[in-house]
Amino acid sequence: MIPKIRHFLQYIRPGSVFFWDGDGAMDHDDAMRRFRLMGKEVIPAVHEIAKELELPGSFEVGTAT
Repeated sequence: MIPKIRHFLQYIRPGSVFFWDGDGAMDHDDAMRRFRLMGKEVIPAVHEIAKELELPGSFEVGTAT
């Protein structure tokens, strides 16, 4: 999943990215596992990729730009 996100960020260079997670039929334990993985692995990896590609976060850009 992370290589696909990297590819997307490299070529599209979006201003914002939204992840939709937790949809569908799953029990509580599966949902909690998915949220943990997003918080501990996916989102930190996306932050690192964004730094490498010099893609600032929406709160890191001044309003004059």
